[in-house]
Amino acid sequence: MKNKNVVYLICMNLLFVNNSWGENMLSVDDLKKEITESTKSTISPEESKRRLEDAKLLFKRGKSDAAIYMLQQLSKADPDNYEVLIELGRIAVGAKNWAYSIQVFRQASLMRPKDIEVRLILMDVYKAYQMPIQEIIVAKEIIALDPDQLIASSRLAELYQNQAMYEDEIDTRRVVKKLEPDNYNNLKRLAEVLYTDSQLWESAKVYEEIRKYHPKKVDDMRQLASIYAKLDERFREAEIYDHIDSVSGDSGAGKDRVINRIRKNSNIVNPFKAGAVYTNFSESTLNLDRYDVFTDYTYLFTRSSFDIGVETNYSHLNYRGKGVLAGQVNINSGSLLVKGSYRWKGDDYLLTGKVGALHDDVSGRFFRSNNPATTEEFPFLNEDPSFNSYGGTIPIGSFSFAARPWMKEIVYRLDYEHNLVDEIDARLSLLTQNKVSASVNYESNNMTELQLMIDNTFVSDGNYRFHIKGAGYYNLWASDGMYDYRGRRKSYTRDPSSFIKIGYEVDYFNDKRDATNDKYETFVKSEVRHEGILSGQALLFTFDSNHQVLFRANFSYGGGTTLDYRKRAQGEFVYFLPDSTNSISLGYTYEDEKSANTTSANGQIGGFTDMHQLALNLNWHF
Repeated sequence: MKNKNVVYLICMNLLFVNNSWGENMLSVDDLKKEITESTKSTISPEESKRRLEDAKLLFKRGKSDAAIYMLQQLSKADPDNYEVLIELGRIAVGAKNWAYSIQVFRQASLMRPKDIEVRLILMDVYKAYQMPIQEIIVAKEIIALDPDQLIASSRLAELYQNQAMYEDEIDTRRVVKKLEPDNYNNLKRLAEVLYTDSQLWESAKVYEEIRKYHPKKVDDMRQLASIYAKLDERFREAEIYDHIDSVSGDSGAGKDRVINRIRKNSNIVNPFKAGAVYTNFSESTLNLDRYDVFTDYTYLFTRSSFDIGVETNYSHLNYRGKGVLAGQVNINSGSLLVKGSYRWKGDDYLLTGKVGALHDDVSGRFFRSNNPATTEEFPFLNEDPSFNSYGGTIPIGSFSFAARPWMKEIVYRLDYEHNLVDEIDARLSLLTQNKVSASVNYESNNMTELQLMIDNTFVSDGNYRFHIKGAGYYNLWASDGMYDYRGRRKSYTRDPSSFIKIGYEVDYFNDKRDATNDKYETFVKSEVRHEGILSGQALLFTFDSNHQVLFRANFSYGGGTTLDYRKRAQGEFVYFLPDSTNSISLGYTYEDEKSANTTSANGQIGGFTDMHQLALNLNWHF
């Protein structure tokens, strides 16, 4: 259709050039020739001005033909007088002599090639004479002279609309939107034509602009809600009905319908997670057995973008000395956190906060097997060796902000956390840390994921850690994706039923130590560590399509400035219910590490370490 309009435009232009619009009209070439052949005035400026005023007087008295004749003669005598041509064109328009006025204004436009005003007048004449194609040509001339010419761009958009040249109309109306962002008529028409062209996401974006600048346009908001319904964006649809309620007080039955669809058709249910983890950690001086139990429940408010929840954590740690270090320490720790999250723009922006308390109860005793006295090798022995004065209750919490504008591939995060430092000698003194981190995560449709994170940790004893992490992952192969508990399809790069993935991670640490407080593990110098990763998931069994057994595996190998090597192998069996996305998993992890003892001021980083971990996790939705 666009090509046909272009052909029609060319034909109309040729007709105009060959004088088919009026017998008194000259071609553009004739006009240029006439201008160049006679450029000298044969009368004085005073005489020219007097004749011009006489012609205006004749026109006021109804003598249009006489006025036109006088100005034609005056133009011959004073061919460079631009004002005479403009007045002649205006009088011709007043006399409704459209064809002749077009010739005169075109001659004036050629006399001043960069004059926009005369071309705007010429557009008016073409409109009155019903010559839309010529009007389009002049409008494009104006825009070529001044791309920010709002009037010409707006009229050109209307011309494309009338000629059913929708692709050109869309492009032009987008230009108008940049020049005048709050122009309601332009936004409304642009949203409509994009919708007609089946560009639903683009149409929704323009309706969001209407929502921003004209929030009380309820009918447009209802149309936006219907578009989100077609796009299966139920949360965005519900948010629009909330907006309608706020401006009109009545969203009708639409809001109840979308809430029901979110809860039922989209399978919106309250998620519950629980887990139990056993970890055995062994290194040159200590052996650790750790038992962790956690729960996490979230209640989703379908009538608002605000959700609430609660988390509980309990851990029992048993440290036993090895070699010259004898005795043991038991730490029982429990925490309770109340959390809330708020989403807006669908899932584009998410703010989450957690507040609560943690209690540590420490008991036991360490001592040097061949010398009961304290020693510099184990700084925590400088404190009460029976640990009767350790432990206590502290407030903990975190805040997180994540942004994914328009559900694009990039996620921005900003996090803050206040918590206990999870190291034995730090826990004995109940040291806390304030950690601030910022990250950018890119996930593309071609199976690529890139991460960059920067964090700063401030410990209550004056120590400080700066950390940068960069990572990249690529799916070598993946099958179709699954759906999350909100009923939305997950990208197969995030949670496919089967996949094989490779990855690479690099970490940089730079610690600043307080020489008088070396109670937790720190690097003496800057440390760089890197790790290669191979991971995958396979669908082992399927029972009547409603029950699946998956196997996940992860292998990694890394090194660093002072890290000789770190090997890790992880396997997990998952019983999965695709319809509800409920799952139960049992996993095992083994880690072997060797590093130099010189990496830590208190000797706690370094040597050989072995870690065995068994984890049982439940992810369920009610």
